[in-house]
Amino acid sequence: SYISSTIIDGNQSSHVVAFGSGEGSTAIIIGFTIQNGSSDPGGGIHCWISNPTIDNNIITGNSALAGGGIYCYQSNPTIVSNSINQNSATGGGGIYCSYSYPTIINNIISGNSVTGNGGGINCYSSSPVVTNNVINENSANIAGGLYCHTFSNPTISNNIISGNSANYAGGVYCYNSTPVIVNNTISANSANVSGGGIYCELVSNPTITNTIFWADSASLTDPEIYIDENSSASIIYCDIQGGWEGEGNIDIAPLFRDPENSDYHLMSTECGDPYDSPCIDTGHPDIIDSLLDCSWGLGTILSDMGAYGGGDSVTVGID
Repeated sequence: SYISSTIIDGNQSSHVVAFGSGEGSTAIIIGFTIQNGSSDPGGGIHCWISNPTIDNNIITGNSALAGGGIYCYQSNPTIVSNSINQNSATGGGGIYCSYSYPTIINNIISGNSVTGNGGGINCYSSSPVVTNNVINENSANIAGGLYCHTFSNPTISNNIISGNSANYAGGVYCYNSTPVIVNNTISANSANVSGGGIYCELVSNPTITNTIFWADSASLTDPEIYIDENSSASIIYCDIQGGWEGEGNIDIAPLFRDPENSDYHLMSTECGDPYDSPCIDTGHPDIIDSLLDCSWGLGTILSDMGAYGGGDSVTVGID
């Protein structure tokens, strides 16, 4: 089915449901404004054993116990080019995934809040592909940006994860999970305790490459990266404030163009900036910048570090 161009506003149970069994629903949900609804789970959209395409919607001001914006259970939706903002929940303010494999591409997930875990995205036993998103200004008890719990092994690439806040893990949290994290910019997140950028515990083994951790903060310890004694991380070719052992890692200010206004492109004299970022041409030698221009990567020898290097030349965030 195809559902489009509708405003759903307010009242309890005012949400969109994609329900199926077997192969599940393959509905296309496009052009909605879904706002001010209250239902559980899934204040905005509820995916239950279904595989819808959720494209170019505004999902705002909704609330639920799980999944203030979108809830996925045993579902593999494609969530692309949406604005998911100012939703609230106990877990998963923007998106909640349970036993699901969604594809989450090119969304703005911003200003969502939870009293529990995962202000932006909450993954429980789920392994989404999370690519080319802006995940910013979300808040939680644990994991302001992205929460990975119990065999959640997402691929997290080319995202800007910034300005999120939590008690633990301002940016990304891993619990018994092994995400692949490549070419992200994780910056200006804050934790009241530890792990302003990323916090890993209980046998979590992330692989982190070509990622910038800069200007994150924690009130007690480990402002950028916290790894507990039961976990390990492969961290290479990253720019990490305060430094980190590993092949190709550096500790040099990345020189973003205008981070105060959320422009995390790297400075380049070729693009009219006063300096060249040290993160240009210093990424992993096996990763190439798929497009060379001032809106993407600039590495002609090696890939760039950060959200705009390597990968596919897709806009990060929506207009």
